[in-house]
Parts: sequence; C-alpha cells; structure tokens
Amino acid sequence: MADLPATILADGPGETFIGLVLMSGLCLAPMIMLGLGAWAASGSRRGRRIAVWISVVIVLFYGLSVLGSQFSWPNPRFHGEIADTALLILIGCGGFLSLPWLLAFGVTKLGTRGTHGTPEPESAPESVSGPGSDPAPPSQPGPQS
Repeated sequence: MADLPATILADGPGETFIGLVLMSGLCLAPMIMLGLGAWAASGSRRGRRIAVWISVVIVLFYGLSVLGSQFSWPNPRFHGEIADTALLILIGCGGFLSLPWLLAFGVTKLGTRGTHGTPEPESAPESVSGPGSDPAPPSQPGPQS
C-alpha cells in the first residue's frame, strides 16, 4: 500500500480541534454545568465538593483546550492572536460554563432557602377578640378529681 499524503482538515493548525471544542462547549457543557451547579447548591457537603471539583476540571479542560489549539505541535509555537485567544477563553469559560453554573447554584439556593437547617418557628394564631381587647389569659390546668 502506498503512503498517502496527509490531508488538511482546516486552514491552520488546530482549527479543526478548536471547532470541535467550541461546538461541544456550546451544546453540551452548559447543560452539564447547570446540573452541577444545582447539585452543588442542594447536595450535602461531600456532594458540593464533588460538584465543584468536577466543574473546575471542566472549566480548566475547556480553557486549556482552547489555548492548546492555538499552538502547532510537536514543536509548540503560538499561531493565534493573543486577543482572540483570550476572548475565546473568556467567552467559553465565563459565559458558556461559569454563568450557567452560577445561575443554577443561585436559583437552587433561593429555592431551598428554608428547607435546610433549623425549622422556622410557627407564629401564634391571632386572637378571635377584636382590636383593643385584652388577650385571654392562658388556661391553667386545674386539679383533677
């Protein structure tokens, strides 16, 4: 079998990879981060730690993937524009990953505000008598015969 020349998949080094990373970040990662944010807000202490660490790993992987795709390999040489790469990392890590996590965390915390911890004291029922009247003294148990 004859050796075939390598075909170019994209215009520059890493552009196919960056396309795949960005598409996965646009489609699937925000949904995963929503779930992890809700889990971190509603779970136990161990569940919160696990959800936060998984989220940190996802954000770091995405940022490093975008950064790494701007280099040519095996001899690392930067081929992108610094401003474009920083913008991609900011939008990807901040907008598509961290923002859904923060929204889910905040909404879940607001939704479960009174369900964790000590129960709230119940308020005493209003007296039936009208305004200005003295409330009835509490009934004292008398001697039982």
